[in-house]
Amino acid sequence: LLPRIGEVFHIDFVFGMYRPEVTWRHQSLQGGGVLRELGSHLVDLAVHWAGDVSAVSAQNRIISAPREVEDYSVNLLEFSSGATGYLSCNYFDRRSRAIFGNLIGTTGQILWQFSSYDPQDSCVTLYTGSGKDEVLLDMPGENDTDLVYPGHLNSFAREIEHFVDCILNDKEPLAGPVEGSKAIEIIEASYKSTKQRERIELPA
Repeated sequence: LLPRIGEVFHIDFVFGMYRPEVTWRHQSLQGGGVLRELGSHLVDLAVHWAGDVSAVSAQNRIISAPREVEDYSVNLLEFSSGATGYLSCNYFDRRSRAIFGNLIGTTGQILWQFSSYDPQDSCVTLYTGSGKDEVLLDMPGENDTDLVYPGHLNSFAREIEHFVDCILNDKEPLAGPVEGSKAIEIIEASYKSTKQRERIELPA
């Protein structure tokens, strides 16, 4: 659908879950909190759809005091293309365990909601000069697997199977270390921005 909305100049993605408990996920030895756990998916999508990030301004906070790592994160991204982005994630959103997205282009807009926990919670709306269209999503059945939409409970097993297949058969992975290092660099820039209270330019 992206070609139908022209040049993307703004994105905003929100991923929240309601997690009032404090567990091993919230210890400092984990190396990070909600930004690494949930926000990393938003970063992957942002880079995939809007391109390389050139600067990050962020605020990462601990709202629930017993936690040792951030449980609330807001990030403003600048892309090399000139586009801007807003990424937010937290453990206080009671709506659903879904990612909410908005892509705005020069000729249209795409609003979407994606849930790997319940595919029926996923939907896409396309706005163009010709009006508004609800996009029909082809979801896999309960016992089906799909490369693009494997489903949450099945995705970890498929990831491990793909990793093993690449090693045994000398194949290139679908997503390799370059993609992973880009996401980590952006996340680290977010933490640095919070600590130094300033805009961080990339590459580091």
